[in-house]
Amino acid sequence: ALILPPWFSGHIVRTILVKQPLDTWAVTLMFDLQAVSVATDTNRIPKNMTGAGMQVQELVEAFNPYSATKLFAATRSGVANPTVGPLDPAQRQALVSAWLNILSEPAYWQHRMRLFRGLLGTHRGQDLVGLSDSPQIIAYKDNPPMEFANPSAHQRYRVLVDSLRGTPVYSAGLYLILAGALIALRWRQTPRWLREYHVALYGSALIYTLPYFVIAPSAELRYVLWSTLASWLCILIALLDWFRPSKMNAEEPAESPSRAIWKKSTGTAKRLEDQGIEP
Repeated sequence: ALILPPWFSGHIVRTILVKQPLDTWAVTLMFDLQAVSVATDTNRIPKNMTGAGMQVQELVEAFNPYSATKLFAATRSGVANPTVGPLDPAQRQALVSAWLNILSEPAYWQHRMRLFRGLLGTHRGQDLVGLSDSPQIIAYKDNPPMEFANPSAHQRYRVLVDSLRGTPVYSAGLYLILAGALIALRWRQTPRWLREYHVALYGSALIYTLPYFVIAPSAELRYVLWSTLASWLCILIALLDWFRPSKMNAEEPAESPSRAIWKKSTGTAKRLEDQGIEP
């Protein structure tokens, strides 16, 4: 029941707005195949997905362990780009079959673990710096030109942000761990109504983050922005609960008048039904 509304909404949006559906899911599969190819020195990408004469060395030279982007721009023979045009049925079948075959290989799991650590880590290192944020202004097609409203303020902001890159401030994983630790530490002392907020926020952060272990095509920080925000909120609530117990550790919040009336009416209806009287 919870899945049907978003699925139906997505289906309506695709039907009305999408002019040409693309197989963007294939980017992750091709990236995984490239990583295993590099690790095993064997080309695992199907031939109908690459240009003629594709060699493993080309995949090595075009390999960034934290992003799939280079694969589609830095090989001499070229590869099919599913973000530009849809794949044909034969390509989809060959790609999925090749990807399923690498799931039993250690190189695949090593690649996914390395990428997941990069996604949740501090984004320190040459391959990760550009994945933490994109400060440049990029013009798309015929969109009007853009410029910074206050270039000097933006420059000061960039100096601050760049000084923090590579520190724990950039680690979404650290926020997830800290939020989980605070929630667990205060769980018994936290009132039930406040626990529900923790379950909703922290649960959504985990549900949002964990699938990226398999589906992430890169370690871009933007993928875990909600997880980071939800963790911040959990940390804030836990700290307020900790340091302001007189206000936040009270019993359940007082019922609203409308809810009290509703409970009274439903209770009356239940008693009438028990007595065989139709309310």
